[in-house]
Amino acid sequence: DNNCNGKIDTDELDICWWLNCESHIVDGSKFVFCFAGQTWDQAKAHCKAQGGNLAKIDDQAQQNKIKAIAQTYNAWNYWLGLNDKGQEGEWKWQGKGKLGEWDSWNKNQPDNWGNNEDCGELRGAFGWNWNDMPCYTAFPFICRMD
Repeated sequence: DNNCNGKIDTDELDICWWLNCESHIVDGSKFVFCFAGQTWDQAKAHCKAQGGNLAKIDDQAQQNKIKAIAQTYNAWNYWLGLNDKGQEGEWKWQGKGKLGEWDSWNKNQPDNWGNNEDCGELRGAFGWNWNDMPCYTAFPFICRMD
């Protein structure tokens, strides 16, 4: 299953195994936690190739469910679909538009530390709240397939 779609493929490259992904249904949406470190753009491309986007979290209840799943794995952060690449300080969900009224940024975040943090992560050290990081950092990531 090279493209992680649940069907056996005929080529030899096993990307699904290499990325080591696990799927969970949360509020009727499929969230796929992938554990191989990827840059934000690599993670975005992987999610898109599977028919989804980097994860958008809709509200605090959904954030709490994602947090509970994230805590069960041996990873400390995950890329989400958040970025302000287009305009500094204007955070958007990849493929889903502007960040709405609700957010889960950690205290004093986003801070654009070093004037180079344009992508959003779910960070275990911050109680699984959001943080901004340089997009070139390799992290596990979460896709949303809906």
